Amino acid sequence: MRRYVYPHLGGLDLGVLRIRGHGLGNLLFPWARATIAARDHNLIPINPTWPQLKPGHFMRGESDYRTYRNLFRTTPDSVTGLHKLWLLCTAVRESEFALQKFPQERRNRSSIVQFAGMDQMFEPFLEEHAFLKKKLLEIVLPEHTKGMEGDHVGGIGIHVRRGDFCIANRSVDITWYCEVVEELKRKLGKNVRFNVFTDGTSEELAPLLKKPDVQMYSFGSSIADLLALSCSGLLVGSAGSTFSMWAGYLGQMPAVWPRHKIHEKGNVPKLLYNQPLAECEWMPEMEMKSDFIVQARKHIRSNPVNT
Repeated sequence: MRRYVYPHLGGLDLGVLRIRGHGLGNLLFPWARATIAARDHNLIPINPTWPQLKPGHFMRGESDYRTYRNLFRTTPDSVTGLHKLWLLCTAVRESEFALQKFPQERRNRSSIVQFAGMDQMFEPFLEEHAFLKKKLLEIVLPEHTKGMEGDHVGGIGIHVRRGDFCIANRSVDITWYCEVVEELKRKLGKNVRFNVFTDGTSEELAPLLKKPDVQMYSFGSSIADLLALSCSGLLVGSAGSTFSMWAGYLGQMPAVWPRHKIHEKGNVPKLLYNQPLAECEWMPEMEMKSDFIVQARKHIRSNPVNT
């Protein structure tokens, strides 16, 4: 019988809509592992249930309700529609760990290898960024890839996480972003430009946006902004944000991360397996290491705006 693979993205999955769930960065982890498993084990992919409803975002009146509708398209090789619903209701479910132990197991009926959660983060697919970026661009609707071109490409991208991070007291103070802008100008030259991507408001980011050469960007959706941010020459990330991490992982650019109390072991995600010196953790009392600055100059120098 056939063996399928399905990324369960969290919440109550009704097959066409999920009730509650996580942010886009978190959702990409099970999708990534399932995508690689489909390739490596010749499994038939079942289209993920991307659309979700999170009442809290509507009640708080956030700028992005994170419904994730109309962001992704299906691929010809994936199971969709009534066939998907039938399989989700009738097929035997097995965990991704069973696939590791019994990769060639055959059952008397169809089975679904289900991937869920974000355990180990990027570790299972750290060196697969080129493949996963290609597969991601295959499913993103074209109107959400326009941010991968423009004068911000190759510049310094800043991700400022607000929204529910503020409610949970996990957001980084805006003064840190202001100070890292000044530090990077001192190290890289005063003519560099900073491109801010955020789920916050212009009022929340006012001290940062008042600085010269700092501009806020939005391309209309979470995936569009993530892809645009991934085209930066240097990333200033937000502590604990998987959105920041995915932008850095897909872009493989140098990155600056803030030290934050919610992370006991530091905040450097170590996404650049082949150039570890290009990622650094920084606070105002610290000196940015010269090795990091060398890497940063290499990546942003190709952008005419920054030369």
